[in-house]
Amino acid sequence: MAYREKFELLVAPLRREERVMLDSIFFNGLKEEIQAELKLYEYHDIADLMGRALLIEEKNDAIGKKGVSVRDRGDWKDRGGGMRFRSAGDYTKVKPKLKS
Repeated sequence: MAYREKFELLVAPLRREERVMLDSIFFNGLKEEIQAELKLYEYHDIADLMGRALLIEEKNDAIGKKGVSVRDRGDWKDRGGGMRFRSAGDYTKVKPKLKS
């Protein structure tokens, strides 16, 4: 949001013709993880781009508040047939066994 506010202040004095590449300039100034996700969406104008970027940032912040992912914390344990979460009752991921 802070980046968006600074960007809007800087481009406000530009004439309409000078605003042609603003969406690219805004996009390139975003954090890499926001840029990567924005590529998955279509947008019609810079307002759409800014709105979507803000939503992605809010989502990333919400995920970040939950902490590091389970797999990154090292709570996963290999039990031969695949990876399973250590705590009973939690999500279990099992690799299917292939027939030879």
